[in-house]
Amino acid sequence: MLSRNSTTPQLTTTITVVIDRGLRTYLAMIWPLFANHLDDAADVVRHRLIAAAAGRRLRRGRLIKGLGERRS
Repeated sequence: MLSRNSTTPQLTTTITVVIDRGLRTYLAMIWPLFANHLDDAADVVRHRLIAAAAGRRLRRGRLIKGLGERRS
């Protein structure tokens, strides 16, 4: 019967490295698909921060009045 800690530290490290490389490869493949969405999300967050700093609210991603750029 195997004990709970039957894996060696070396095997655990090897498994971790293989999983890490696989995840990095997968992320490198899918990253371009999400990069544009992340840029848009960053713009929305930036506009909300600007609006909050100016004490104004946003309506559909655009500043109502005041500071910041207006999205077209």
